[in-house]
This record gives sequence, C-alpha cells and structure tokens, in this order.
Amino acid sequence: MITGITNFICDSESQSVLPELSKQLENELLQVFRLLRDRNRFYILLYLRCEGEMHVTALCERLNQSQPAVSHHLAMMRTTGLVEVRRCGKHNFYSLNESFVRRLLSELSQSVDKWDSDAATELGLGEWFARSPQRDETQSSTVSADDA
Repeated sequence: MITGITNFICDSESQSVLPELSKQLENELLQVFRLLRDRNRFYILLYLRCEGEMHVTALCERLNQSQPAVSHHLAMMRTTGLVEVRRCGKHNFYSLNESFVRRLLSELSQSVDKWDSDAATELGLGEWFARSPQRDETQSSTVSADDA
C-alpha cells in the first residue's frame, strides 16, 4: 500500500505531484524559509514568539550581535511581513506578526489537506482517508448541528 502512495507522489505524469499553492503563498513561504535559513533570524523569530515585543538592544544581548547586524536582520524580516515594528520615541520595538504567520500556516495546511484528500481519492483510499485517526480527532472536536 505504501509503495502505491509513494509511486503516486513521485509519478512525474501525475497531476497531483505536489499540493497546489497560490503563487502568492508559494512566494511568501519561499521568502520566509530563505530568511529563516540564517540562524540569527531564526533565533529572533523564536525570541519574539516566546517573549513578545522586544527592543533591539534586548535582541542584541541575547544574540551577542551588534545593533546594526540585528537591525539589518529585523529589516529583512519586516519586509516579508514576519515582524512588526512599533516606534516609541527614539526606540523601535519588534514583535512577531502572528496574523501573518497564522495565515501562511493555515493556507499551507488547507492546500496540503486538499492535496491529501485528492491523492487518496485518486488512489481509491478516499474512505480510508476519511476515517484516518487525525481526521476523526478533528471531526470529533466539532459539534455538528445534529448533535446540538
């Protein structure tokens, strides 16, 4: 069975080789992944996620990097939408743009779920896919109109 799925995914003649992503989503994901290849930017993302809003100086101390280097990383992350800035007097405070990250992950998840479902149907696994444990957990956590 797994061989069939692997062959389906790797079959160059198949129309469903990869999940279908919008060009915008694909470009945004590629930009984010390219940015996060850099260890310092990856750590900035983690610090902002864990600590919330942070001043550049605090990030410099945690990363043991100079202010111009950290500011450069933050500027790159801001252009992709990963971080937001709030100016207070002379100081800039940065935070993770959680709505942007959630949107990217949600759109990616929806594309992969649709692709999984389409691939399962094409392989004749639609009924099995609909009953998979992950799907059961998702479906049981929502109350249908009949249950209410």
